[in-house]
Amino acid sequence: AGRSTAGIATQALDTPWNALQVEAITATLGRYGVEVVAVTDAAQNPARQAIQLAGMIDRKVNVVFSVPIDPASQTAAYKRVSAAGIKLVFMDNVVHNMAPGKDYVTVVASDNEKNAAYATEELIKAIGGQGEVGLLTYFYESYYSVAARREGFLKALAAHPGVRLAATDRFTQPREAYEKTIAMLQAHPGIKGIFAVWGDPAMQAVAAAKALGRSDVVITTSDLGSDTAMYVARGEILAIGAQLPYDLGVAEANA
Repeated sequence: AGRSTAGIATQALDTPWNALQVEAITATLGRYGVEVVAVTDAAQNPARQAIQLAGMIDRKVNVVFSVPIDPASQTAAYKRVSAAGIKLVFMDNVVHNMAPGKDYVTVVASDNEKNAAYATEELIKAIGGQGEVGLLTYFYESYYSVAARREGFLKALAAHPGVRLAATDRFTQPREAYEKTIAMLQAHPGIKGIFAVWGDPAMQAVAAAKALGRSDVVITTSDLGSDTAMYVARGEILAIGAQLPYDLGVAEANA
């Protein structure tokens, strides 16, 4: 029999979270004699991801690990993977209308809601439990882990009537968060803090606040990487509800 092969279809490869996941899956599968033959970067584009998944079907890999981008619109692309007899393990997110144990093996994710609630509580403490805050979130609202983070943020806010959500903005690419933050702070100069749903947009928010001379704006987020850790060390990001992406990757590979 030939060696078993795997593909990893990521939503993007521009963060330490993804790099650690790929590293852990590759190393863990290697111990089982399974070779990772393809790692793809969809750059947050569902159509590109569908093409990349089709490529993995053509390569006849035995298993695909994947982070879907828009669970509401990607069912057909992922069902084709399952229909080809390829085992499917979801990372951090699940496509709609697919059944565990039938259409996919499992999903592995962190407690995203609690991580976001922690980061939000720290933000609220830092602004003295009073004032306006902003939210930077992802365009694809059906993305499970982001929806859970948004929910954690909103639940934490609801417990503090002195804090008001003044503005919410959505991005497709994390780099867009820079201009979105500039616009948010110009439209709502009273904002004292911003929660961003993951590290890259949070770092963009820090840069934007600095550009406006607003280093007083408190920024918190989810996802701890080597880059965001430096921002915390410098006091530019106050708090992070951290995941353990390498451990997640090990768990996914062991599934």
